[in-house]
Amino acid sequence: MEGCEKQDNLIRTGIYGGNFNPIHNGHLRLALEAMEQFALEEVWFLPAAVQPFKQNLPVPDVRHRAAMIELAIRDIPHFFLCDYEMNKPGISYTFETMQYLKEACPERKFFFLMGEDSARSFLRWKHPEIICSCASLIIAPRGKKSGLAKEAAEIAAFPGAEVFLLDAPVYNISSTEIRQRWEEENFCSRHLNPDVREYISAHHLYDGKEEGT
Repeated sequence: MEGCEKQDNLIRTGIYGGNFNPIHNGHLRLALEAMEQFALEEVWFLPAAVQPFKQNLPVPDVRHRAAMIELAIRDIPHFFLCDYEMNKPGISYTFETMQYLKEACPERKFFFLMGEDSARSFLRWKHPEIICSCASLIIAPRGKKSGLAKEAAEIAAFPGAEVFLLDAPVYNISSTEIRQRWEEENFCSRHLNPDVREYISAHHLYDGKEEGT
């Protein structure tokens, strides 16, 4: 597949941003598939402190979400937590983050990982053209890859943009569904790392108690 082979001395690094509320096995599978298909040497998980499109939604503190990420990835080689946005005040704009990372890490070639929902809204993000100038995009479709052909072509129209579609099995679970099942005491254990599941329970993140907010 085009884009898989390393053609320079840059460290091929995936950036996987989002709320991770909570991180689940679907996130991990996407990152592993992207690492294999696009010869990524590292994947950095980047939890947002405040996302522009989710400012009014109740979300556990980013320190909780970062702790869950660390638990989920600690036994997976070359997966790391990137704490840039969680330590940055204000709204987390991806274009600002990618500008910073590109300038701070000139030895790396970045690939920004996103799911289908993010790809469909990507042109409404702030300065998508800057994001495309800082990183290649890897999009994980939920169904047939052809369903995202229009969006991928529109994104690829930005000067210098590279857009790739991940060829991977669909993982039909979302963080929203996991939270809903947790409230209903249907914890869908197989979708969560056991340590993450224990952390959620210990800190009451999704049962309406104050510690999780």
